[in-house]
Amino acid sequence: MKKGDINIPIIIGDRKKSDEKLLEGGAEVRRFVEDEGRGEVRERIHLSDKQLKIAEKDMLEIYLEVYKEIAKEKLYIERSQNILAELEKKAYFLFNSEKTANNEYEINKDIEAYIGEINPKVMESIIRYGVENIYEKKPDGDVVNISMRIKSGGESKTQLFDKTKVYNIHFYGNGVRDALESLPFNTSSNEDRDNVTLVFLTKQQLGLSEKATVGEALEAGDSIGLHRCQMGDLINATTKLLDLWPNHLSYIATETIPGKEASVFFVDSLLSDSSFVHLRNISDGLLSDVHIMFRLPQPQKTE
Repeated sequence: MKKGDINIPIIIGDRKKSDEKLLEGGAEVRRFVEDEGRGEVRERIHLSDKQLKIAEKDMLEIYLEVYKEIAKEKLYIERSQNILAELEKKAYFLFNSEKTANNEYEINKDIEAYIGEINPKVMESIIRYGVENIYEKKPDGDVVNISMRIKSGGESKTQLFDKTKVYNIHFYGNGVRDALESLPFNTSSNEDRDNVTLVFLTKQQLGLSEKATVGEALEAGDSIGLHRCQMGDLINATTKLLDLWPNHLSYIATETIPGKEASVFFVDSLLSDSSFVHLRNISDGLLSDVHIMFRLPQPQKTE
């Protein structure tokens, strides 16, 4: 990807209107995947050097306007609403600094979001105070969401597997489905479903070296106080990945699957409308731009 390129899924209702709004913000629209049958388009937006210097919240206002128009047209309601909700939440925390911490020393019981550098000390404070909205602020000023809120429980294993068909989630290789079914499973009723926050971290954010393995990353998350994921976490998170983080690769921090070599799950959402679930050995090296998904402990705010 070239400097200045960002990927954002645009579910287009009125393409001309949406393109005009983005162009008004100084973005060059590059359509790179199109499915005429479903009316779904994924776009790569290129920002000029001048546009890159504009505050992210200015671009957020443009994106929000686009998605509000799409939501009104009631096209691809669930997917466009997922994206719109995420953009609105991000804008809220960028505009309301009193609710937001930007370093570990600012995190306290009244903080609702963290926007800043991510490292083990920051994550320990986030866990301690139950912060559920977590954004990484990159050196170039870009703000990226690395957390996801999902519901856990209230669904049978059959219902979860039915979701994989609806959302084009495929199991790649022998034994993947059986291994997934062996994971811990939330049996709570629909009325007692839990709100769960998932966080996506790189090996650098876990404080590890360039040579770190997947297994070492899992252990680092354990030592910080992060929890391993359940069966429903993997499926429910994957249903949202294509909307919120297109072109995403992520290991899932689960209990390791025994075998010739212990393994965990790996989700590939590089295609425009499908995700693939693999098993990968925990002895594998971990690439810098690949994330590991952990579950945050249930919030217990500290005074």
